[in-house]
Amino acid sequence: MDCPPEKTQAGVQPAAKCQAVIKKIAARATTASAKLENRQVPAGHVRSAGVQRLLSERQGREHRPR
Repeated sequence: MDCPPEKTQAGVQPAAKCQAVIKKIAARATTASAKLENRQVPAGHVRSAGVQRLLSERQGREHRPR
């Protein structure tokens, strides 16, 4: 998905701004999906160290260049 060219504002580059918008949209869609499937995480929930470690490892694998 290519973002339209924009003027830079407040030192934010268009590509970085575009990525931030995409991330925000994805987070909103994920939240809406969780709500529809009745699997929301309660406010104030803290992940265990094991779960956090697992998620960090998975995220690291996804973002490595191929």
